Amino acid sequence: MIISHKYKFIFIKTRKVAGSSIEKFLYPYLDHKTDVLTGSPSDGVPQLNLPKILKKPNGSGAGHASYKHAKQILQNNIKDYFIFSAERNPWDKCISSYKFHKSIGNVSCGINEFISLEKIRNKQTNVVFSPLPLDWPLYTYQNKVITNKIIKFENINNDLQEIIAHLSIPANINDFTSIRLKQTAAKQYTLNKQSINKIHKLFSREIDYFNYTYEC
Repeated sequence: MIISHKYKFIFIKTRKVAGSSIEKFLYPYLDHKTDVLTGSPSDGVPQLNLPKILKKPNGSGAGHASYKHAKQILQNNIKDYFIFSAERNPWDKCISSYKFHKSIGNVSCGINEFISLEKIRNKQTNVVFSPLPLDWPLYTYQNKVITNKIIKFENINNDLQEIIAHLSIPANINDFTSIRLKQTAAKQYTLNKQSINKIHKLFSREIDYFNYTYEC
């Protein structure tokens, strides 16, 4: 998450949508004395001015914090901030989650078994969690989208360019392209009918809101 008092915006970071790359792209333009950034040390993005509510017990930042967290920090002043987040086709997003957790050793199974799992364990922290990146609760309040803008991963450069222009951030979108983490095509993985249907059910709100469809 980013809360920028300098440019009056809040970025609600979601999973598997280049969120760390967006943070890294915007970091040079933040006020390092006052703006809040949960950061991602593994991706080279430092923390900035973390309030207690955005700190995990181990001191790291709660990177995927929600609108409710920002509201607790800013109170009524939140109405003065431009809020944006990012979302992605849920089937591609779940495949990306699988690739990530397999790459760091949290799972060793195939894609369809991964989709069927209710919980997995982080091998480093021993924390148990759901492996599918359901982020609807982060950028909604009472089941309604509360952001001014949702970046669609499929159109990320254009959407991000629109946001930095609106906020008058003197950034060059070409810099984002150069720092963005390498993406592997999701289409190389084949989901079975059970996986397709489970994702459709779990992510039904995103699918309806953004008109996403499964493309094999």
